[in-house]
Amino acid sequence: MLNLLRKKFPYFDAQFAEQRREISRLHSEIEKKNIEHLSSLGVLKNKLQENEKVNEHLLVRLYQIQEEIDKPSQREIDAVSQCESLGKDLEKVRIESLEKANQIASLKREIQNFQQSLAVLKIEADGINTKNSEMTQNLIVMKSSLEKKNLELEKRVFEKLENANLIKELELKLNESERLRQSEIKSISVENERLLKSLHRAQEELENIYIESKGYKAELDEYLKKWQKLEARMPNYLDVGSVKIKVGNQNSQDELHFLIDGYQKGSVKISSFTFSLQDLDGNMGISIDHSSQANYLYPSQVAGQQSELAKFLNLKNDITKKIDAAINVIEFSIRSKWQEIDIGASFDPVFWNATLIKFISDYKKLPSVFRYDYAKLKMEVNNVDYENVWIELHRVGYGSQFIPKLEVRIAGAMITPGQFSRFPKIEIPLIDGIEKPFNSWFPESSDAYGQKLEFRFDLDRRAMDAQAWTKLAATDMNLCLGLIGALPRVIEELKNDKVLISRPWENWSELMLAVIQVINAVRKPKTSVTSNDALPVKPIDQPDELQVPKPSLKKSSIQGYTKKNKITITKTKR
Repeated sequence: MLNLLRKKFPYFDAQFAEQRREISRLHSEIEKKNIEHLSSLGVLKNKLQENEKVNEHLLVRLYQIQEEIDKPSQREIDAVSQCESLGKDLEKVRIESLEKANQIASLKREIQNFQQSLAVLKIEADGINTKNSEMTQNLIVMKSSLEKKNLELEKRVFEKLENANLIKELELKLNESERLRQSEIKSISVENERLLKSLHRAQEELENIYIESKGYKAELDEYLKKWQKLEARMPNYLDVGSVKIKVGNQNSQDELHFLIDGYQKGSVKISSFTFSLQDLDGNMGISIDHSSQANYLYPSQVAGQQSELAKFLNLKNDITKKIDAAINVIEFSIRSKWQEIDIGASFDPVFWNATLIKFISDYKKLPSVFRYDYAKLKMEVNNVDYENVWIELHRVGYGSQFIPKLEVRIAGAMITPGQFSRFPKIEIPLIDGIEKPFNSWFPESSDAYGQKLEFRFDLDRRAMDAQAWTKLAATDMNLCLGLIGALPRVIEELKNDKVLISRPWENWSELMLAVIQVINAVRKPKTSVTSNDALPVKPIDQPDELQVPKPSLKKSSIQGYTKKNKITITKTKR
């Protein structure tokens, strides 16, 4: 068993041997020290005995001298001298005896120290023996553990031997699969070579095609340049793939149904759409993509009926774009005398032309309206004397202008406790802090959120700062006026969508209505222009107020649209 443990754990055997050698060495050193001290003690004892003999001899001589003192004087003198000499010798012997006694005491102390060291070494040896016994116990435990593991290993080996046949079968299958894999690799290599050759041929063909396409691209670029020149010379040019008309009758109301494919005018392209026209007592209405009866818009009734006005104002951008396209298609058809158009057997151009021309005229008289698809609250700012709500308007359209996203901040300055602001602001920042929202936008001021165009108002004095307005182009000025007019609708939409802010939405709505009243109060129309004319702006130095003409339509300023009349800016005295 011991030999087995030594073979399994040679490190512990070497460690035990080393510890035994160390204990033997310590015992031998202690014995040597004891022998040396004993020999030293014998020498000192011999010297003490010699000194005692000398002392005895000196004492005898002293007695002899004392006897001789009583003899004649010369002999006394000699005796005295001898006594003195003997006294000196005795003192020397005494000093030597003291020195020897000190040496003996020192040797005794050394012996005591060695005895103490020996006791410590014995304690250490006992500890080593204890550790040896503990290690022996551990070895016994490890031996039992090893025996158990050996049994387990024997079991596993037996199991592996039992599975030897299965392993051989698996090896045979593995060799067979390797052979098949090598065969597949060879076939794949052949196929790869074939594909590589095909790829080279295809690459050569692609290079030839690329060279040919470069020539085609040059020709296409040349045609595009000619087409752009043609569009510049003929801005009203309209291209339509096909137009089909069907006459229908529903509820004694005459209707026309149009199917348009491949519409393009300028940058506006519509692949396909439908619209219907309905004649109601001489007033033509239009509906896009077969909408319901309630969605027909009658342009001639927008100015007189609140329901038609609301319907017109709530049209989305994609609907108005298709209505504009429908108007263009009808104009094109009338000018071309309905040639190359599938009008059907029941459509009579002579009967419908007058009604359609009146319908086109009524629609073109409608003012431009600020439209957007949906509004979203971006953030809200609440300071001690300043607040704003930052709103994003998506897919904004006004006249011919279209903006994918427009950001506006409705702000109130100089807010006092218990009273909302009397100094509102309309702030138009860069889109996402990067892009200008329209061409003549400029950084009128800036804050922690970046640059912005700012319009300021004073409700108590019913005045507005016109400095920023004078720098805007006419189209952009009308866009901003339309934006301000649409803000009450935007606020109402956010309120209906349950968008939460710290201040009631009614406060902001009232503030914007007051801003619109201020704008209307300072309007002074100068001249009227047609709806297709540009809106000129007459700049002046340091204007105090902006004068904007009122539209002829009812509630135009509240609802957010302006008649396309001429706008002029004048400086008024305070």
